[in-house]
Amino acid sequence: MATYTINEARKHKIDFVGPYLVAHRDVVVRADDASVTTRTDLNGKKVCAATGSTPALLIRTNLAPRAEVVTHDTYSRCISELASGGVDAITTDDALLAGHAAQEQFKGRFRLAGFPVSEERYGIGLPKGARSAGGSPPR
Repeated sequence: MATYTINEARKHKIDFVGPYLVAHRDVVVRADDASVTTRTDLNGKKVCAATGSTPALLIRTNLAPRAEVVTHDTYSRCISELASGGVDAITTDDALLAGHAAQEQFKGRFRLAGFPVSEERYGIGLPKGARSAGGSPPR
């Protein structure tokens, strides 16, 4: 069992219980950076996302195609890069961004840009067929 964003491709491979959380893709920037107020303001900026992630693809295809996408294996590395000035923004789900930005060493240093890109529904993923084999999940 694990948590995943619910999408059509995953529904063919695993069963879901949920959603238990609805998040929105957003962007976090340094609190003192007034240059990013719209999605297109990310063009020409360095935007960090997790390697191979949907948010990285979304930046390249829809959000800001002229942004430089920097990828790291974890969002912790992205937040460190943002803190040091190595990147201008980070993109992923707003709940994850808010959690990273709320860490004690980063309090007050970052802000959500507030332009949700898409809705992401999170559910508990179970092996395909597990729901029917074990009955209905508890409510």
